[in-house]
Amino acid sequence: MKVINNIFFYIIVFLLVGYILIVSISPERMMNVIGYRAFIVLSDSMEPKIKVNDLIFLKEAKENNLDIGDIITFKVYIQEYEEEEYVTHYIGDIITINSKTVYKTRSINLDEDQFDQWLDKDGELIEITFDDIEGEYWIRIPYIGYIQKLFKDNYGLVFILVLGSVGYHFLKPTKLKETDL
Repeated sequence: MKVINNIFFYIIVFLLVGYILIVSISPERMMNVIGYRAFIVLSDSMEPKIKVNDLIFLKEAKENNLDIGDIITFKVYIQEYEEEEYVTHYIGDIITINSKTVYKTRSINLDEDQFDQWLDKDGELIEITFDDIEGEYWIRIPYIGYIQKLFKDNYGLVFILVLGSVGYHFLKPTKLKETDL
């Protein structure tokens, strides 16, 4: 039984180290390598379904399986940030323009007959195609973004280290002697 536990432990460690390496070196290749990718949600455009600081996992999207109402994550230029970012929204409609499939997206705040208007760097209207889609929403884990922020913030990291040290000091196992019983 101990051998099985050790094997299981090393498999988990190997997978976690592999995941961390891929995320650290080339996060944009996660979907290609394992078929899943994680993002921390930064805006409230999908609340209450998906909230700010939720961790969402995407699975690889299959073009033939996408349907109206599905939640997808895609990359578009965001004028406020002046760079391309990933956005997670509903598919509001699927249409064909010049023999190309186009996905009309919408946030949860828009009516069913309203769609997002995406612009490129030059302010020209663009359409979302399958090539822009990173993946399809799979699951979410609430509040993980707050933990990530603690690790990115120096004060939060110090707080975690101090809390861990204090916790270890009070909770560390002590060896009992026969006289202590």
